[in-house]
Amino acid sequence: MTAGRGPAGPPRRAGAVTTRADRTRDLIALALVVAGVGLIATAHAGNTRLATQHIVVSKGHDAFSQWMHYYRLEFTGYGAILAGILVGLASYVIHARRERRAGAAGGAV
Repeated sequence: MTAGRGPAGPPRRAGAVTTRADRTRDLIALALVVAGVGLIATAHAGNTRLATQHIVVSKGHDAFSQWMHYYRLEFTGYGAILAGILVGLASYVIHARRERRAGAAGGAV
């Protein structure tokens, strides 16, 4: 234990360090996934509200256009989640390549 700083963490592995760009990509991926879940939850709540309210015949077209809005919102949410997953995977691949290069350079020295 170091003086006043709490217990020391696990020993760091020799290799590539995590950069600010890595953390930014991870934050973007997380934000996209959370935004996608929020869009899907909003669409689900809107469609549930439409399904439970009484629809008057003259307002049927309005209800259908609202349903289409929520339908598109839901698929936008799925797209945001997919984009977040892809950004997260890209971030992992970039970091793994850098880790391999650092490991190969460290072994050759």
